[in-house]
Amino acid sequence: MSYERDRITQDDVQMACESVRDNGNVHHLHRDHGQRRYTAAIRYGDFGQKDNHGQVKKVWCIDTTDPMTDTFYSDDIFVVIEHVRAYLNQEPLRYGAVVVFPTGYTRKDAEDALSKIADHIDPYYYVPGDHGIERTITHGYDDRDGGPVWYIP
Repeated sequence: MSYERDRITQDDVQMACESVRDNGNVHHLHRDHGQRRYTAAIRYGDFGQKDNHGQVKKVWCIDTTDPMTDTFYSDDIFVVIEHVRAYLNQEPLRYGAVVVFPTGYTRKDAEDALSKIADHIDPYYYVPGDHGIERTITHGYDDRDGGPVWYIP
């Protein structure tokens, strides 16, 4: 697949992560932006990361060609997918709840549905620590994946 014109999709990254988890080794995903190639190397294994009980656990390890980006570790495949997709597509990184509505939903339909749970969402919640992630108290609309997709920090 040529990534010259196409965005890296969630499925591209998920397949790479699952392949690395199931088969070992390393998987590289590339995306060209003009004269620059962005590469993310995905590994899976014991990299010394510990769970809340001090036990070493297997995690995904992401290295990029950007010298300013630290090696990233996570045991959550969905966090890894978003991290890699954002880096390769050169888009904002978004963490939080992801609500995907069925095909055919309009932005207005999605806003109406989300308004029903608005009183139950804490707009000031954030993951502690320095993640370098700019957080807002608003949710974001994104229709790149074929339908209304909302990211709630």
